[in-house]
Amino acid sequence: MQDENERLSVVRCAMQKPLSIDQTVWPSVQLSGVLPILRRVVAAAREVTGAAAAAMLLYDAELGTYIPTVPSVAEGLDEGWLQRRGLPGVQDIAWRADKAGDAVIIENTALEPDLDLPLLQGLRRPGAVCASPLRANGSQLGVLT
Repeated sequence: MQDENERLSVVRCAMQKPLSIDQTVWPSVQLSGVLPILRRVVAAAREVTGAAAAAMLLYDAELGTYIPTVPSVAEGLDEGWLQRRGLPGVQDIAWRADKAGDAVIIENTALEPDLDLPLLQGLRRPGAVCASPLRANGSQLGVLT
């Protein structure tokens, strides 16, 4: 079994590249089948990283912003997330990942106290946050956090 530092290194390496969705797969997904797929992606990201929580925001081109999936596919977040508490902070991190074109990691959220983040279950503030862009054919689809 890897110690925590080794595991963290593996996670960081794995999150450094944006997830690309192959154009031959994404368009073929039926609308009714999208939500279970998004839930599986979020659950897998949480499991692989050992994160206390995970969520997905999708890019809305009409609004020009990142929005949570509705219904929510987030895991491990306090119920306040359903009322969009902490959304501004997650959107800020999503824009950082979008601008960087790569994963963005905030290793210590205490160093950014003004960042309005959603609380974890148990009303705890996350200690660290990672956001990885979701892209297809060069277009930004969303962000996995």
